[in-house]
Amino acid sequence: NKAKAGQRTYANLLSRASTSSSPVAKLEAGSLVSIRSCDGRWCSVAVSKYRGFMEQKLLWGVYKDEELN
Repeated sequence: NKAKAGQRTYANLLSRASTSSSPVAKLEAGSLVSIRSCDGRWCSVAVSKYRGFMEQKLLWGVYKDEELN
């Protein structure tokens, strides 16, 4: 999804490591999150009082297929 000029982009923080799971929060692009762990495709992250999962490819600072425990 490419944003038009002046338009904000968002990513969902999901309740489970699945694209069909429910969103916990909607994060604006560039939001800072704490990465708790990654399995190479999904990362468990925390931001403010929220905890959830994001696809690893959406995160900056973690290499593709990198695993963090």
